[in-house]
Amino acid sequence: MNPLRETMRATLRAAIATSADARACTERLAGKAVAFELLGERWVVRFESGVAHVEGGEAEADATVRGSPVAVLGALLGGERYAAAVLGDVEAFEDFRASFRPHFSLSLPHAPHHLAEDIGDAAHLAVRAARSALEGLLAVLRERDQPAPAGDVAAEADALRAQVRELEERIAALEGSARNTAEESPPPAP
Repeated sequence: MNPLRETMRATLRAAIATSADARACTERLAGKAVAFELLGERWVVRFESGVAHVEGGEAEADATVRGSPVAVLGALLGGERYAAAVLGDVEAFEDFRASFRPHFSLSLPHAPHHLAEDIGDAAHLAVRAARSALEGLLAVLRERDQPAPAGDVAAEADALRAQVRELEERIAALEGSARNTAEESPPPAP
């Protein structure tokens, strides 16, 4: 279960129940769909009169919003500094965003910060797994009384260690950037 997708599902349901603009949007977009692609995952919002279904999968969509979680949230919230790609029927996405944006602003005000934390945690796990695999490989070679890796193998091991360190530095920089972005975000309107 994707927390962002579930938040979107709940937000759309609440918006349609409480907002004439959101209900009117579902009527205008009836029969259309907007897809969201981020972190290798895809889900589609399908519109019927008075209803918006959020489904996972590869179903066709009239518009597709693609980017990092922060970029996609920025696109939903209307931020100009985020770089999500909107492909296909841009007008359908703009109608959707304009009609539902106030509800996203209320339900997702601090989402970029929380997503950055989740992504940072996953990235740290991946780095630790890479480091552990590398150390495990070297340990197996030592246990088998193999001579220390020579030449190309030693150079490759060093290169992998350097890549792991570089990845850790990039993750730290991204986390700092995400924290700064979350701190700069204006508080939600009352």
